[in-house]
Amino acid sequence: MRVMRHTLGFFLPLVVMAVCYGWIVVKLFHIRNQQKHKAIHIILAVVFAFVVCWLPYNITVLIDTLIQGGTIPLKSCETRYIVEVMLHVTQVMAFLHCAVNPVLYAFVGEKFRNQFLSALHNHSIISKRLQRAYRRGTESSAGSIRSRNTSI
Repeated sequence: MRVMRHTLGFFLPLVVMAVCYGWIVVKLFHIRNQQKHKAIHIILAVVFAFVVCWLPYNITVLIDTLIQGGTIPLKSCETRYIVEVMLHVTQVMAFLHCAVNPVLYAFVGEKFRNQFLSALHNHSIISKRLQRAYRRGTESSAGSIRSRNTSI
């Protein structure tokens, strides 16, 4: 059952993401668009977040499976306790992926980031100077309108 968990819960999604996003990146390299670098950064961030959130859990489950199967002998009860704690900690990390993904899409996109910063400024949470500092060049004269209307 745990082999199925690894296969269906980690390796299959990782392969599907790698193939699909790889295809998208290849297509992006063939077009001439200033926004393609930002799209590639988002893709890399999403794949990186998946691996960082889910890999520790899958490694811990694999270690637990090997201990339960007798492949890795236990030397003490403390080792078993550490594995149990690590299972819980890494499971929380894995579940955090559900919260990380939308944040990545939202905050990497310039349009969302700029509107969020404007809302913070309008509610006097941040200063105008700080808002401009974090807008990352979208205040430039000619490209200002165009960059505010893009979501990536």
